[in-house]
Amino acid sequence: DGTMYLSLMRAPAYANHPIDPRKLVHEERFIPRVDQGVHKLRFMICGGSREERQAKVDFEAQVLNETPFIFEAFPSGDGQLPEQSVAVSDPSVQLSAMYYDAKKGGYVLRFWNALERKTRVSVKLPLWNLETEITLGAFRFATYLAKDGKLEETSVI
Repeated sequence: DGTMYLSLMRAPAYANHPIDPRKLVHEERFIPRVDQGVHKLRFMICGGSREERQAKVDFEAQVLNETPFIFEAFPSGDGQLPEQSVAVSDPSVQLSAMYYDAKKGGYVLRFWNALERKTRVSVKLPLWNLETEITLGAFRFATYLAKDGKLEETSVI
């Protein structure tokens, strides 16, 4: 109804179960805990339709809050650029992890669907000449194993 609401995550210092007669939280003095003191918050306001905002908000929050990665290097510019390793067709689905698992004998890829609906995306792995479609449920992580030219869902363990 034309109203913007503010919601911040709150993490209390500790459980405040009273132990008679002493108080666990002393409100008349400063105690350096997460729910007391000075906090610095950063906000970004983005416009768009509800569907557009839901599809982008998880990625944008990560970009806003993630510390920039700095790698000190002075490349000569000689040589070839490497091929792209993974491409996901929908930016609302994120590749949250990719690593080689020696026990499974392949690469483990973990995807996160930040939408409240089931999503089908195309996943390309050009290095292995592999392209397939996967479906992720609403608000769901799914783990896949890239091995022997196939991408198959697997367990986290």
